[in-house]
Amino acid sequence: MKYNVAVKEISYGSVTVEARNPKDAMEKAEQAYYSGDVYWDSSDFEATSVQREKERGDAR
Repeated sequence: MKYNVAVKEISYGSVTVEARNPKDAMEKAEQAYYSGDVYWDSSDFEATSVQREKERGDAR
């Protein structure tokens, strides 16, 4: 049997950037996030629901 499990992950991290002002710092932090340059120091994982997948068989 197959089950579809919904999950939620919340991660907390930080990144240090060189910036001209707070707005510039936020933009550079976002760039660092998408580049994979954020240091993740903790996270939380939770399975929120489980549903059995229906058998599809050969029906179309």
